[in-house]
Amino acid sequence: AGWRDRRRSGVVSSSSSTSSSSSIGKSQGLKSIKVQGRKVWIPKGDDISARYIAREVFEKESYLAHGVCIGEGDQVVDVGANVGLFALYCTDIVGETGRILCYEPADLACRALEANTKEYPQVCAQPVALSNRSGVATLTTYAGASGWGTLKPDGEGVKGDVGKL
Repeated sequence: AGWRDRRRSGVVSSSSSTSSSSSIGKSQGLKSIKVQGRKVWIPKGDDISARYIAREVFEKESYLAHGVCIGEGDQVVDVGANVGLFALYCTDIVGETGRILCYEPADLACRALEANTKEYPQVCAQPVALSNRSGVATLTTYAGASGWGTLKPDGEGVKGDVGKL
């Protein structure tokens, strides 16, 4: 069964682990949770953000709203890929002939993204931000809310969003 198999009970389970049985774990600032019944790495303390994004991707399928259609063999560009939940969702859709290009500038989120997608050769993760111009920028991140990192912070808006979680 793939990542999109909704027959699993619950999108996200509360069991977590900081075991470092692989090269991932405590020393990397990551922990694992279960999403769709499978282990997914997230930054420590990021449970609420990860659970929110998991519901948006797997349960509500919000990322496919507004006429977005993805098929076998397609290329998907995931800008601000966070820990890679949408990339994992897309692996079943694009199949082995497709390609998923992920861009995530936040260090811990990108480490989790790389760990989560390393077994999928169709996924390419890059630790960079994308913009309409080249240069250096400051990435604003929020503890416990890696999905809200931004190059153009609006502190009050983010505080309101994160506070609702």
